[in-house]
Amino acid sequence: MEQSFFAPVTVREDLKSLSLPVIAVDLGFSANGKSCGIARRDLESATFSENHRFATTINKVHEFSKERGAILILEAPLSVKFDKDGNPSPRGDFERNPKPRWWSFGAGAVMTLAAQFFLRDLRERRRREGVTATIHLIEGFVVGSNSGDHKQVAEDLINAYRDEITSDWIKPDAGSQSVLGWFDENLATSCPVVLKPRFDQ
Repeated sequence: MEQSFFAPVTVREDLKSLSLPVIAVDLGFSANGKSCGIARRDLESATFSENHRFATTINKVHEFSKERGAILILEAPLSVKFDKDGNPSPRGDFERNPKPRWWSFGAGAVMTLAAQFFLRDLRERRRREGVTATIHLIEGFVVGSNSGDHKQVAEDLINAYRDEITSDWIKPDAGSQSVLGWFDENLATSCPVVLKPRFDQ
């Protein structure tokens, strides 16, 4: 059976046994701009963050994680959902309130597409180089006025992961499908948990 390279973190409790560096990416999809923010924190060090272009960010995540693996928080929709008639629908209340922020329209749709290519290309890079270390995958969810500064968003996600920012850990509604299923059908129903920092506390 071919290696998948990714292990979706489907509930927070899955993280209890992991002692790995954490990488957070605020994903962008610009042709020219440094639209991706990336932050990382090793087990004993402070957070380091910077902005990069899309392809460079893939390379950085690969390099940071190829020796030991990592926990990757990717700020982009990592699952999708369709209603009983096959039309796009929200994955839960976190996409409905306080205003609609569905995965399937506007910036959400662009980032869903970006995530598919980001993960596919990261997977191919690891396959070509024979890297076997696993990336444990979490979805980050930051919207509105808190989503402007890319590297700050990435830092905020690491801080939320470390409980330095109050946050919610949200399981997508039943029937959601993982974007990982786009290139690995064995992971189609394994939807990463959604980490949503609270900035109003």
